[in-house]
Amino acid sequence: MSLAPIAIFAFNRPSHLRRLLSSLLANKEAKESEITIFVDGPRREDDQKLILEVVSTIEEFSDFAEINTIKSKTNKGLATSVLAGIDSIFVNHETAIVLEDDLIVANRFLQFCNEGLARFKDYPSIASIQGYSPILFNNGKGTYFLKGADCWGWATWKDRWLSLNRDSSDLLAEIQDAKLSNSFDLDGSFPYTDMLRRQSRSEVDSWAIRWHASMFLQNRLSVYPSQSLILNTGFDGSGTHKANSFNLEASKGLPEADYCPEFNNLTPRETKRARSMIVNLSRKRYKSYPYWHPLGLPRVVARKLKSLLLYFRGNKLS
Repeated sequence: MSLAPIAIFAFNRPSHLRRLLSSLLANKEAKESEITIFVDGPRREDDQKLILEVVSTIEEFSDFAEINTIKSKTNKGLATSVLAGIDSIFVNHETAIVLEDDLIVANRFLQFCNEGLARFKDYPSIASIQGYSPILFNNGKGTYFLKGADCWGWATWKDRWLSLNRDSSDLLAEIQDAKLSNSFDLDGSFPYTDMLRRQSRSEVDSWAIRWHASMFLQNRLSVYPSQSLILNTGFDGSGTHKANSFNLEASKGLPEADYCPEFNNLTPRETKRARSMIVNLSRKRYKSYPYWHPLGLPRVVARKLKSLLLYFRGNKLS
């Protein structure tokens, strides 16, 4: 089995990158994989020192694996850096594994990604192999499918990546015209449509929402491990996106060493039970209950009362 090249995106967080590289090198495939680290340029003067520390960190690990470092002289921003970096990987390769510097991976993460890429290569309905799972599903046994794609430690093929639509306005219009917003938002439990709308207004700069929306609209599925192989350590205020990310209970810790779920399900079909679990967790986490839900009624009443109060205040002032 050929090993997919690994693309890592870093900026000004040397300690995060050190944790990622330490965990990555615990994967036996890492030393035989082509690793490229893309280091974004400084936004301001005080980034210079941290970026030098990032480069120094990479040099420390270069004794243990073959690492190519590509440094940007200017600050591209996360979205542009990721898009351009993955594009460059696919110039010479048919597959890629993608990581950001605030992730920690389990020691069978690379095995899972490479096996998944091999197994589902000829399944065009599969968008990606995901290392992160927001739920513990089926007691950690096997895998499950969800529509769309994710962004925390994942792998894909060149032809899937080339089908990415980078125009968020087009994606938003297509979702709304097809009346797919509720489904795209996991039955209204998570604001993906709003994220895409904000992206179209340049209020946020996200490659991931465009990647997810593109695969969702193409009716493609991603394969997830039943227990997460990824831990995200970026919710400490150090990263670009500090809040409103889909960070649920399964990201609290990594599985025991040598855990690698088997690809027991090779029939590409969204796993309804897994989706339902994620919807319920998302509603609980973000209090995004529908109006007919007992826990959603107080929020509806509160919004109505607020609207009435603003209405009467406006009339009184006029």
